[in-house]
Amino acid sequence: MEQTARVLSQLGSKDQPSKEFQSLVRQIGEAKTKHEEDRIIKKEAALLKDKVGGRDVTKRQMREYLIRLIYCEMLGVECSWGYIHAVKFTQTGSTLDKRIGYLAASLFLHEGHELNVLLVATLQKDLKSSNMLEVSMALVSICKLVGADMIPPLLPLVQDKLLHPKQLVRKKAVMAMHRFLLLSPDSISHLEDDFRRSLSDQDPGVMEAALILFHDLIKNGPIKYKDLTESFAMILTQVIDRKLPEEFNYHGVPAPWMQMRLLRILALLGADDLRTSEKIYPVVERVIGSAECNSDIGQAISYECIKTVATIYPNNSVVSTTAKCLSRFVTSTNNDWRYLGINGLASLVQVNPKYAQEHQMVVIDCLDDPDDTLRRKTLDLLYKMTNPLNVVVITEKLIGYLRQTRDEYIRADLVSKVTQLAERFAPDNIWFIQTMNAIFELGGNLVRREVAHNLMRLIAEGTDDERTDVELRQDAVSNYIELLDKPNLPDILIKIICWVVGEYSYVLEDTDTEEILEKITRLLMRTFEDKTTTNWVVSSVTKLVARLGSMPDNVQSQVAVYLASTDTDVQQRCNELLELSQNLSMMQTVLPLDSACEDLEVDSSLSFLDDFVTQSLAQGASRYKPPHLRPAVLQRNQGLCPMLLLQV
Repeated sequence: MEQTARVLSQLGSKDQPSKEFQSLVRQIGEAKTKHEEDRIIKKEAALLKDKVGGRDVTKRQMREYLIRLIYCEMLGVECSWGYIHAVKFTQTGSTLDKRIGYLAASLFLHEGHELNVLLVATLQKDLKSSNMLEVSMALVSICKLVGADMIPPLLPLVQDKLLHPKQLVRKKAVMAMHRFLLLSPDSISHLEDDFRRSLSDQDPGVMEAALILFHDLIKNGPIKYKDLTESFAMILTQVIDRKLPEEFNYHGVPAPWMQMRLLRILALLGADDLRTSEKIYPVVERVIGSAECNSDIGQAISYECIKTVATIYPNNSVVSTTAKCLSRFVTSTNNDWRYLGINGLASLVQVNPKYAQEHQMVVIDCLDDPDDTLRRKTLDLLYKMTNPLNVVVITEKLIGYLRQTRDEYIRADLVSKVTQLAERFAPDNIWFIQTMNAIFELGGNLVRREVAHNLMRLIAEGTDDERTDVELRQDAVSNYIELLDKPNLPDILIKIICWVVGEYSYVLEDTDTEEILEKITRLLMRTFEDKTTTNWVVSSVTKLVARLGSMPDNVQSQVAVYLASTDTDVQQRCNELLELSQNLSMMQTVLPLDSACEDLEVDSSLSFLDDFVTQSLAQGASRYKPPHLRPAVLQRNQGLCPMLLLQV
């Protein structure tokens, strides 16, 4: 809109907008609703479609029509029928008409538009022009519209403009080269010397454009540009020494965006490279010392310094200086600055965790902040700064936050983070089990299945110390028995409870097995999201009946209900339980105590069935055929109907 307004202001006193156009702008501004605005724009688009196609349209009228089309397009009405007129206007001899044509084409068309082909010859012609404005317009349009297939015919002409006597043209030529780099990096790989020349251009605007180009070049391959480290450091030094013109200053800060761009470039060059980083340390310390601490733009530069120091090869002195700067962010009352502090601290933690310990309590307090974004960043930082010394405190805070939040994304992220921290830094097995119980209870099905398997394996395998293993299992069983009284438990936790109680309830000497059996059996009355949970409950009941040595009537009646279950697995388990309960001595032999970790000998050849197979064959039974050799399968493969085969 601003560029449109500038174009309108250049139309001149004899070429003012028509009353129709002024009325359109006024109506749009006075529209009370989006529906009313859409009605006005659709009516305007229909009117323009008739007028633009007229025979006696003057250039003055077409200029205005194109600008009115821009309004229609920007307010959501497609006017593709008018795009060709914008392309035609770029080919006129008038500089003002050409500018309006390029402006409209840049807004109407896109990189892959079919009309772009018609612009190639015009762009080539304007790039060769002696008129600086025409050259500039062509270069700006290249940055907007050119696709990879249009680079070859335009590249030599743009390369020539890197040496143009006017700094504005040189700057736009560098911007066009950056566009080529984004589209096809290989197409400009031979122009590195030209880019280096632009980097040392006397005009700061050209140099700034070259910095953007070099930033992307270095991201793709920093090794080729290590020799420029001192040059970038020197440029940054000149910036903070205020050697650039005052128009580059912002709120009294010298060229802040150029400073941040240079810091990012230095970070890429110094990553994991001690020799290169040594050239960067002095200038980064100077930037930190000169950054204005009471303005947002000054804090942005300080934050960029923190990211740079966290990326390059670490130096204790520079990191310490950066950490002092970071404390201003973390302790600030401004949430935006605290957010930057949390981000910066997360970066420094990767260099040395001790810097996080200094602000541990301040970071934890950020969990109580009403800002959702700040809380999420705090969770990430707490995860990164956790170690064996603070895992208990931080995990407790994370679990407390899990209890109160209802955001499903945060809940899933918290469950994953606490699980990983508990597995990596658990001070002892009992704490690990208690922590995981809380996660299973609060997180439910958000917990990965393998986490439950790891927990059960830990309880089953234990450690090499028998006494410690007994205490571990006693604590686990007692906790799970208490959890059985809670009405709502996630399926994954019920599976763990059933398995652990079924296997190790005997370790609690003063506990009534019949009472435990009754609590487990009561689970069969619940409705589970996962149908396989019932199988775990029945298996636990079976093991407890074997421990008890008898089958209570209420248990038998409850199990008998599932004999009619549609789930064949549940049916089988219930039948096995009822059959084994008729011979309790056999049941106890089949289900011995503490047999979870016993090695089972599996006869994969099924040789124990040889006598049965021989006897069956002697009585006329058929030999086993693989599925693909069975008649029904062969018929399906041949596309024949069994009934049709019978008729034949």
